[in-house]
Amino acid sequence: LRQNYYEILEIKENATQQEIFLAYEKAKQTYSVDNKALSSVFSAEEAAELRNMIEEAYEVLRNDTYRNVYEKRMLANTFSQD
Repeated sequence: LRQNYYEILEIKENATQQEIFLAYEKAKQTYSVDNKALSSVFSAEEAAELRNMIEEAYEVLRNDTYRNVYEKRMLANTFSQD
């Protein structure tokens, strides 16, 4: 897996749908194209990639079916690295 969606949204793995939504909204606002402070930290390409990662994380975690598949893959990936 490319990244940990829970880390991207800064939530725990047992987060509720409400917590996922609130974290998504916060991250979306933080990395908004309108956030002028962001341009001093990230290039436009980096900021766009961050926004894409936030969108991808939210799309997976907000859907219970996708989230279950994602968690199974994360677990399998953890054991295969041992």
